[in-house]
Amino acid sequence: MSFADIYFFENPFKSFCGLSKHTLGISKAFDKKELSLGGIVFVNKNYVERIIEKPIKNNKGYRWNGLALFSRSDVTNLSEFLKASPSNPREGDFFEYLRKDKKVNFSFLECSDFINVNRPENLMVASLYRFSEVKNEPKILSLASDTRRLILNKI
Repeated sequence: MSFADIYFFENPFKSFCGLSKHTLGISKAFDKKELSLGGIVFVNKNYVERIIEKPIKNNKGYRWNGLALFSRSDVTNLSEFLKASPSNPREGDFFEYLRKDKKVNFSFLECSDFINVNRPENLMVASLYRFSEVKNEPKILSLASDTRRLILNKI
């Protein structure tokens, strides 16, 4: 599974080839502020320990980048989860449900940084990063990072 609103700095899909089911893609935070926005994965050695979709402050997790491998047999679990959940549950809550209630062990794969394009300013930052890549221009990359940090600190 991959969300369509994610701009990845590097192609993460190649790394998922050949992996077994039940793997989540994670990324280190660009800025600590990102860790207080939700969508956080806590890991212990080789396994996912917790998946938290709600924003929490002062944590030391990783950002979940919206990538997930899971089994076709989990379709039944998804139906059960949706029936038992309030309307419009968050996607990460399904994986926490599998982990906690269905005792599914998730491994993780650390991927490059990413931008979750939820708002126009996120699209602008993702476009700046892409422009810096196409032009191979460090000044544009610096502008993209500075703009990203400025937007994060305005939230």
